[in-house]
Amino acid sequence: MNNRALGFIAAGAALGLGTMAMAQSGGSPFTVRAGVVWPTNSTIKDAVSKTGLMINASYDLPRFGGMTTGTPSVDVDYTTVTGNGFHFTSWGVLLAARFSMMKSETMGTTSFAPYIGFGVGYYHHDIGGGGGTTTKKDLVGGKIMLGANFSQRFSLEAFYRISGSVQGLSTDVFGILAGVRF
Repeated sequence: MNNRALGFIAAGAALGLGTMAMAQSGGSPFTVRAGVVWPTNSTIKDAVSKTGLMINASYDLPRFGGMTTGTPSVDVDYTTVTGNGFHFTSWGVLLAARFSMMKSETMGTTSFAPYIGFGVGYYHHDIGGGGGTTTKKDLVGGKIMLGANFSQRFSLEAFYRISGSVQGLSTDVFGILAGVRF
């Protein structure tokens, strides 16, 4: 079985776990985030673009393995940076956890709850362009997050994704995402 097939199996398992979590809790939250990413590799920034787009979908899971704090989730990420005839795209499936840093504070009519988080998972990268050559690689990676929830529905999250390298080019990105919980 090749790595791409394993990625599709992992994505299917992640969606299945998310669906089961929603059924168990009678409607667990689903969050969609979108925002801007900045590649950390100067070659990618110079050849492609200095900024890109990321979309993230997250299903909250019930706590497991003795967790007493935090919110575990299955996250699916899609990142794209394109320009000048080149492209850098990746998608990943992560098991993540976000931990509140303090009790939610109310400021007027808006609550504010900062959190810190991390995630580990599978990433599929596709880098190419120029002469039509494309390199694809599957890697294990992770994400470190710092964010805040507002009014139980909206969030803002900064993150750093560590996801290996493809032909000597780092696929790491820094980003900021705005989110809505459904």
